[in-house]
Amino acid sequence: MRKSVALTITLFLLFGIFAESVYQFVDTLDEDKKDFSFFKLNKDPKYAHVYEMGLSLCDKDAPFGSEYRGIQGALTFGCCAALFYLSTVLSHREILEGRVTQFTGEGQYDPYEKGFVYIETGSFLGLSSHVVAAGLKYAASPGLIYCHDLWDDGTNVTSLGDDGQSSIWDSDLLYDKGAPSRFARFYSNVIREQLQHFIIPIQGNSLVTLRIHPSESAHLIFVDGSHTFENVYQDLVESWRILKPGGILLGHDCLPASQELMTMEEADQKRGVRKAVKKFCSERGLKWQIVDFTMYMFRIEKIR
Repeated sequence: MRKSVALTITLFLLFGIFAESVYQFVDTLDEDKKDFSFFKLNKDPKYAHVYEMGLSLCDKDAPFGSEYRGIQGALTFGCCAALFYLSTVLSHREILEGRVTQFTGEGQYDPYEKGFVYIETGSFLGLSSHVVAAGLKYAASPGLIYCHDLWDDGTNVTSLGDDGQSSIWDSDLLYDKGAPSRFARFYSNVIREQLQHFIIPIQGNSLVTLRIHPSESAHLIFVDGSHTFENVYQDLVESWRILKPGGILLGHDCLPASQELMTMEEADQKRGVRKAVKKFCSERGLKWQIVDFTMYMFRIEKIR
């Protein structure tokens, strides 16, 4: 009898703990829904074909993330499609409104003269920057692409592959003494695609290197460096200073609570992105959006 009573009490307590966890989870989702809305990329019929092109741009069967023209990265093909679409559409609109020069194929094109400016943090091997370059080329607006990264070849980065197979992050592939450095692989991709006059690598901590850009000088910025709260928040603050009115600020891995049940280290980092975005936007009265069919890519527009 005593054992059955004890078992009943134990089950009741466990059910209470579970129910409380569920309620807290639901409350978190409800709170988040008040903060953001979803952004649909293909809602403008005029640019629907651009989104379709973006979806077919990358190899969906890449061993990890996505792959474009042999360049691998940790972005999903949906994120790549979003970068292609937004860089194409935004640069095309800037051309139509006379703020960006269109490349006609005649004469010498100077990207520094009224060219489209894209900035990113966390470039890795260059997947995102090359996808954006493809978008700008399609819009006939080859501009300047600034890539900020540490390109650290230390052993502090471990494999993200959980299937027992090698991934592009494995030390065997990136950090062996005989293997090319991460920066060497990044820049060899730039040279192979003949983009060395448009893609400009800036090596260092983005908390410092972003300061080189003048205020209101960039049309599109993608934040995907360190995912800790402090670093994401500071990257957002500095990026907002750099962003032109009418420009778009993007970021990666703005995961909700339901997606943060990973290892403790990963959870702490992923949680930092959304926490930083919410704090940054609430302080400035800004609206933020999650882009549909991406790995929780957030979007903040700087209204003119």
